[in-house]
Amino acid sequence: MRRLSLLGLLLLLLSGCSLVTTPPPTLLPETADPFAAQVDAMSEKLLLAINNRDEAALLQDMDDAMRKASTGGIDSLYASTVGKIGPYLPGSKKVARVDELEGYRRVLYDAAFEQEAHVQVLVVFSLSGGQPLVSGLWFDSPLLRQK
Repeated sequence: MRRLSLLGLLLLLLSGCSLVTTPPPTLLPETADPFAAQVDAMSEKLLLAINNRDEAALLQDMDDAMRKASTGGIDSLYASTVGKIGPYLPGSKKVARVDELEGYRRVLYDAAFEQEAHVQVLVVFSLSGGQPLVSGLWFDSPLLRQK
């Protein structure tokens, strides 16, 4: 009986862990599609700014907290992305999902870079102001995970 209850507790803990990593539900197309279209040019400009090491363009559509955290970091961002997977191929990003979490909308793109065809790019937008502003940016791919 004790083994059974320990197994049950372990399964409960493991299922609880999986809930934490589950992304929020995808927004319905009638909400997601117009939002993705609204921020498309902003996301494209962000990726091209990294390609070009253009810090002014990188910071232009960021909220205050992201701008403060990113100022002076273009070389590091360039090295950790373009330095590993080559430049972003302009116009190659496709929306994979749009979701909303606690006042932020997250757009996940599948984008092509010179050395890797499928890179996940997550751009987080703050909804607290009059227009969406970039509040977070993450990249993920097999090559980027290599040391």
